[in-house]
Amino acid sequence: MSQNYRPFRSSARQYMASLSPRRRMNIQKLLDFCWWHGQKIYADEKTLALLADEQGLDVFDTKSAIDDAFAIGVVNVSLTPRGCEAVVPLVQQIEEAA
Repeated sequence: MSQNYRPFRSSARQYMASLSPRRRMNIQKLLDFCWWHGQKIYADEKTLALLADEQGLDVFDTKSAIDDAFAIGVVNVSLTPRGCEAVVPLVQQIEEAA
């Protein structure tokens, strides 16, 4: 084992610490939306429009929030056969990731 090895949780915490307050807020909005709408969402056009309407997240902010949330380990993301992402939250609050 090399000395440069860092466990996943350590690197996730480091990544989370580097996020701006706005990106953290976008992740929390995504988590809230997921829990309010049945804990599993599909990032298709209809859902993205609903996120924009309810949470004020445009498509870019939503995609960035999904990527950031996956990087810090608060959601599980998989690709569906229809070609969109299935997002399943693992925690309710972003603070639970730390």
